[in-house]
Amino acid sequence: MLKKRKEFFQKINKFEKQDYLDSFLIYLLSPIITGIKPSATITLTHMQGDRFRYLYEKELSNENFEYLRIRRCEKKELIMIYNKKSLIKYLSIEENKKLLEGAGYSGMSIEEMFEELRFRIITEEFPHEIGLFLGIPACDVKGFLNCKKCIHSRYWKVYDNLEIANELFDLYDSSRDIVINDTLKGVPLEKTIYSMKNMYLKNVDILQ
Repeated sequence: MLKKRKEFFQKINKFEKQDYLDSFLIYLLSPIITGIKPSATITLTHMQGDRFRYLYEKELSNENFEYLRIRRCEKKELIMIYNKKSLIKYLSIEENKKLLEGAGYSGMSIEEMFEELRFRIITEEFPHEIGLFLGIPACDVKGFLNCKKCIHSRYWKVYDNLEIANELFDLYDSSRDIVINDTLKGVPLEKTIYSMKNMYLKNVDILQ
């Protein structure tokens, strides 16, 4: 698949600037679109942020996705894109809930959690509990916080339950492979988005 990934980037590099950005953003966000990941953060220039908002309104706003600007500085902005229903369900898993409560998020609605998270990102050192919001297993968030020895590293550092982590990594890759394969075949981006919507949502049960 490495060869195809290289071909994908070679192809989109020849696209018009806006089309390139659209394809690259959907490539990055594909694990959310397929349902395996509840949210993701991306850092964009302000011009890229404007294009993201255009793409969101055109292709993603009717697909249960929402976004939040977490931080904005002179040249860049940090945006979180999420599936609200999936994220609430994920954060309600008992182990995740306990970890969040211990981090000071007790009794909060999802909107209040976002406000607290955004406040911490702006005013403090980067809050490591953000890993839970991004769908990282609680055991790995705790492992990082407790400075345990990392046993594997890919999309995040793994400290426990490598089997589940590898299952998730493979599904992340599969999500991105859909975008790669469709792009190389010339499939319109909107058709790719529609075809992969919630494709792997049921697989989130491996985290329960």
